[in-house]
Amino acid sequence: MASRSTLLRLPLLALLAAASLAAPGRLAATSVVLGTDAELADQAPVVAEATVIAQEPPAFSSSSGLPTTDYRLRVERVLKGRVAGGSLRLRVLGGPGPDGLTLKIWGAPELSAGEALLLFLVAYADGSYRPVHLAVGVFHRVAAAGPDGQPVAVRDLSEMEVVDARGGFTPGTVQVRDYARFVEWLADRAGGQERAPDYQLELPAADFRQVQEKFNYLGGLEQRWFEFDSGTAVHWTMYEAGQPGLADLGFNEFQVAMQAWNTNPGTDVRYVYDGTSSFTAGFQHPDGHNTLLPGDPNDDLPGSFTCTSPGNGNGILGAGGTWFPTNAPSPIPIREADIVMQDGAGCWFNDDPARAEQVFAHELGHSLGLGHSCGDSLTGACNTPTKDGALMRAVAHNDNRGATLGDDDRAGIATLYGTGKGSGGGGSPPAAPSRLTANAVSASAIALAWKDNGSGATQIDVERKAPGGRFHQIQSLPGGARSSTVTGLAAGVAYSFRVRAHDSAGYSGYSNAAGATTSGNPMPAPVGQPSAPDTQ
Repeated sequence: MASRSTLLRLPLLALLAAASLAAPGRLAATSVVLGTDAELADQAPVVAEATVIAQEPPAFSSSSGLPTTDYRLRVERVLKGRVAGGSLRLRVLGGPGPDGLTLKIWGAPELSAGEALLLFLVAYADGSYRPVHLAVGVFHRVAAAGPDGQPVAVRDLSEMEVVDARGGFTPGTVQVRDYARFVEWLADRAGGQERAPDYQLELPAADFRQVQEKFNYLGGLEQRWFEFDSGTAVHWTMYEAGQPGLADLGFNEFQVAMQAWNTNPGTDVRYVYDGTSSFTAGFQHPDGHNTLLPGDPNDDLPGSFTCTSPGNGNGILGAGGTWFPTNAPSPIPIREADIVMQDGAGCWFNDDPARAEQVFAHELGHSLGLGHSCGDSLTGACNTPTKDGALMRAVAHNDNRGATLGDDDRAGIATLYGTGKGSGGGGSPPAAPSRLTANAVSASAIALAWKDNGSGATQIDVERKAPGGRFHQIQSLPGGARSSTVTGLAAGVAYSFRVRAHDSAGYSGYSNAAGATTSGNPMPAPVGQPSAPDTQ
């Protein structure tokens, strides 16, 4: 790990949360497509002004089923919906768990007693509330901070990557809202009176950083994997159902994203892809597995991604969380990391591999311990080619560059995992097989052939998909294999196949998919029962 003096010699980087720096960086691992204030107001069943009274004891058996940090708030005014009584419990994802590990969700707000808030809320079944879209749904009231000394409403998105946002504002400024006008606009909208916004303001970024100190209570955390120091790999899987909205269900895109960090020269990062899995714990509890979990099956993330048309919408795309020992000294050892993709996010990916590769690689960069290079209120503007070209900048690139590291990313990761080895600690997995063909040879067998591009591969895996099902592995062949015959198939059924290679550095991408239909007539289903698709 780099020395403190080395960190101070990298003024362009705001990547590592080191206490020695005057302005600590923040780790971040939540990707969001920002919608309009109107969309946020319409999505939230409850909009209210409130004041934080105190932090409540943790509720491990909460209705969310995962570690949370709870706050007791006094309700000042309800602008939309109903809140029973004069107070409410606000439940924020992340906190110490009963097993001695703390779950940190980047992008979940942290609050302090006495803060005045404007909240966009959804209720849990037990009567507590959670903010819509994490920090997106929490505005802090800052007194006398506006251009004319008026209170303003601001939110802290420094732990989020903004992958898309409608509208824009002047470079070097930050958008805030005149608090009083914003509140009345929301009250009118809830009452059925829709009108154009009249509350939007811009503050110079330098002035906003001074404002932020008045409400930002997020502590900088320095985290890293210590396994890499001894050459030990950190293993990842992706849930077997895959990511909707991508032709390959995201499996190849996740591996491409992982290799962007593994193959970076001069660092000892070694992430290994172990293929698909059935692990679904997500943020519910540490399960000993680092998993990319699409679809938010446990409802870990508040709300859903709202799709307005293919490739467009608003809301959280995905969030990352790290598990680390509670009260551990810095640098904190990462014990486990998970990435949960929001339900509905597939609409935004819209069969664009480059979109997914960039989002996945950005999230993996945070799971390694990196914060933003630039582009949020803590790190300043992306005003140099080096910072602007970073994968880890706060606002994603919109040029389909995919999982591409820039000079700033490489300098940043070197402060955590630099070894001078020069080749990348993870090595490179084999190249993907190509030119896969499939030909039926009987009513129960299909012959496969492909081009082997993976010199040194130790194994070739063959996967099959039947109509209505998904791909699953059916054969493991020796490295260098170029053909195989799949037997035991049903007559008259159209099957699809794909293959991939792997070695000690990980899995290759998948080959093209190839299909063939076995000869003969399909077996009729029993009367009164539909034929069952292959869902393994």
